[in-house]
Amino acid sequence: MINIFTMRKIFTLFTLLFALTLNIYAIEVSRSVFPNQIKPGEGAVISVSIKKQGEEGFAKLMEVIPEGFRAEEMNSANGNFIAEGGQVRIIWLTMPEGEEFKAEYKLIYEGESKGSFEVNGKFYFVKDDKRTERVIKTSY
Repeated sequence: MINIFTMRKIFTLFTLLFALTLNIYAIEVSRSVFPNQIKPGEGAVISVSIKKQGEEGFAKLMEVIPEGFRAEEMNSANGNFIAEGGQVRIIWLTMPEGEEFKAEYKLIYEGESKGSFEVNGKFYFVKDDKRTERVIKTSY
């Protein structure tokens, strides 16, 4: 006979396995910056990689760029690139083919300050008819 303590262990194990199975198929988004140090007038390439994990449909990348920088399109992966108001937005009515795609833009420093600057962003997509977002780890 199984006691309540054993039943709780089994239930917890199944719950954990179910949660892990759902996360295996979650979209993964990461950003890289090269080079990581620049001078006024120079630029850095911002590359955002998206692993779709089978997802399709509408998606939007929205990045907040630091003051004193301007953004130029490099590779929008067939998306609509918009750089204005301290933000970069790339919008896809349908995500590109394949399991992974990359969007790239160049940040050019036009300011005079020295120090560290942050690039923050989010990736939005539609899953089960609901808007879902992934926060992208801050880059410096």
